[in-house]
Amino acid sequence: MKFINVCDLVNNHFIGRNFVRMDIFVRLLAIEHYYEKNDFGIKMYDTMQPYCMGKRFEHRKNGFKALIESFEENGYVCNKENALVLNQHMRIAAGAHRLACCMYFGIQEIPYVVDLKSRKDTKRTVEWLKSKDLIDAVHIAETIIRSRLFFFECSEGIS
Repeated sequence: MKFINVCDLVNNHFIGRNFVRMDIFVRLLAIEHYYEKNDFGIKMYDTMQPYCMGKRFEHRKNGFKALIESFEENGYVCNKENALVLNQHMRIAAGAHRLACCMYFGIQEIPYVVDLKSRKDTKRTVEWLKSKDLIDAVHIAETIIRSRLFFFECSEGIS
């Protein structure tokens, strides 16, 4: 099984100067809300997810809570079934919730597989969040600040 550093993986989601997976930080803010570190993350997440998952969201709402609780109790269960799926650009094709949990719980290395057939290269920028009227300016600012703190922690070796 191959492993990738979480900070390196998150950094792979820059195209030029644009970070293309702000949805990962919305998920991170939802986890922080779950642990009462903010009071808006879950609302942002619940508003965003139908755009990300379509009709599947209603059937999987409780899955994220269960994933968070599993990470808290067991850490990251490293096996082939739980490996992130990355595309040919080493960006997430499947596993954004698991990545957000790793970021929250300070897990530094995460297993992955590369699916060279995957054409999925999701672009969920700040502009995407704004265009969907998903979150207001204050929460966009919070999301950006949280993302910058994560990158700072990575550069300092804190994460």
